[in-house]
Amino acid sequence: MSLTVLITRPQPSADEFADILRPQLPAGVRILTSPLMQIAEVETGPVEFGKYAGCLVTSSHAIGSLTRLGWPQDVMCFCVGEATTKRAKAAGLAARKCGDTAQELMQTVLRDTSKGPLFYPRGKHVSFDIAGALREAGRVVDEAVVYDQVETQLTAESLAVLESGQITVVPLFSARSAKLFFEQCPENTKLRIIAISKSVASLVPKTYVNSITVAPNPDAPSMADAVLIAASDAKRLEQGRGAQ
Repeated sequence: MSLTVLITRPQPSADEFADILRPQLPAGVRILTSPLMQIAEVETGPVEFGKYAGCLVTSSHAIGSLTRLGWPQDVMCFCVGEATTKRAKAAGLAARKCGDTAQELMQTVLRDTSKGPLFYPRGKHVSFDIAGALREAGRVVDEAVVYDQVETQLTAESLAVLESGQITVVPLFSARSAKLFFEQCPENTKLRIIAISKSVASLVPKTYVNSITVAPNPDAPSMADAVLIAASDAKRLEQGRGAQ
């Protein structure tokens, strides 16, 4: 029986994650990409950036809007994750990694930054209200929705794989991805879920899956390592059954 890794991240992140996996996957394991969300830029009015002491960047999807709106290159972007920080720097912005989650970013901002107002460009859907949490802690935060995560459908090829009973390794990078995936996933599947966090793992219906693994760190390299381990284990299991 064939083995598939199904990647549901938005593009271009789906292809980037596939490129990390492809050279290391066992022979015979294929990759399918079927994004569950499409990132759509949301038009916003002019923003008076001069009053802000910094910017909260919880997703690389906000960086294009920041540069388009004219965020000052010498005002710090406080970022979640190594990849987002690198993309902000590549776009010419001053950027600093402040943790791997929005919660860690919040704690860093409260501990290490000035008390000036902050700007938060975000997606329409967020799993953690960092702006609200910072306001409760006494900080001034203005936020603007600069992109939307528009729901899309699993491809016919992906649905056929899920319905076939093939073992499928599915990395889930967010709570919204988990929600959208299991709204479309057929029952009686053989899934090995790789969740980016315990909170995402808690959203997985246990009746759908063979196993759930939480990545040791909430980032793409850790997710890739966990996917590779799950795929290798599943491949060995299938080969063992075939040898009986």
